[in-house]
Amino acid sequence: MGTICITVMNAILLGSLAMIPQFMQTMMGYDAFTSGLSMMPRGIGCMIGLFLNKFLPEKQMFELLHLLEFYYYQ
Repeated sequence: MGTICITVMNAILLGSLAMIPQFMQTMMGYDAFTSGLSMMPRGIGCMIGLFLNKFLPEKQMFELLHLLEFYYYQ
């Protein structure tokens, strides 16, 4: 069930990623360059998140995460 939920969530996120530039061009009157510039922070944030994802799990306290998950699911 979790795989299905993650797949649907990623499809929605990637669909919005593909539709937002067209929305900006048609409804907001941006040209293609300005629309791309306005989407750049999202791409930069994803890139930074990918690089941080390599280093953060080594630094995290897994016991604290498991404790928070335990309280969340109760």
